[in-house]
Amino acid sequence: MKTFWFCIVSVLFAAALPAAADVTMEMKMNSSPQKMVASAHNIRIEGPDVVTIFRGDRKLLWTADMIQKTYTEMTEADMAAMGQQINSAMAELQEKLKEMPPDQRAAVEAMMAKNPAVTQDAPPRAVVKATGKSKTINGWPCKEYAQTVGSTVMEVWSTDQKNFSLTPADLGAFKEFAEFMKKMLPGLGPVEGFMKDFDKPVEGQVPGIPVLTVARNDKGEETYRTELVKVAKGPVPPSAFQLPEGLKKEAMPKGKTPARSN
Repeated sequence: MKTFWFCIVSVLFAAALPAAADVTMEMKMNSSPQKMVASAHNIRIEGPDVVTIFRGDRKLLWTADMIQKTYTEMTEADMAAMGQQINSAMAELQEKLKEMPPDQRAAVEAMMAKNPAVTQDAPPRAVVKATGKSKTINGWPCKEYAQTVGSTVMEVWSTDQKNFSLTPADLGAFKEFAEFMKKMLPGLGPVEGFMKDFDKPVEGQVPGIPVLTVARNDKGEETYRTELVKVAKGPVPPSAFQLPEGLKKEAMPKGKTPARSN
């Protein structure tokens, strides 16, 4: 009898939970168009040359090179093993740094400081400050934030996720993706943004969903920009999360990280 009532309560509770809606986002990275679709557990990011598919339901990541007609596959175990390789390589580098002359060591450390996302330890936490500026971008009311990570300064224009009618359930696949990627780099700062509570961002996180992000180096030169152009909710066919036909599987070169869409 207890089992019967437990099943009834479980079904009613599940029915009361909001179902995740499929989401389609169109954006630009520099001048290249990007399209991203997400379901309850899966994500597809499509650029001009590369298609990346995260299968949260199968705990794996496919990266397809549409020019070479090849793809690689990374499982959770592969990601963890790669994380160990990266940590070992960074530990070895730290030992070599101790043997370098002071001037050479300072030069290498300065170079590493400019790339805080890849370090043996967690990268420095981002610092976020609201500028008080606001404007409408692509139809969405946005507020400006200055986000600094290491020597990189980003101008981020963000809008409340409620302007997209998105719920936490709709963004669940992004949290799964973040957890998956953190097995490779536990302190990977950029991925942590997918895991935030949009209603209660913690220190270092920009509130809401970024619409326009412009990154600059320590000289003030623009290094990249991303812009969200369109967000829509609606069914995405399961075929979107299948590999394109005619691709040849390649082994991931040892020590190489998965490619990004470009």
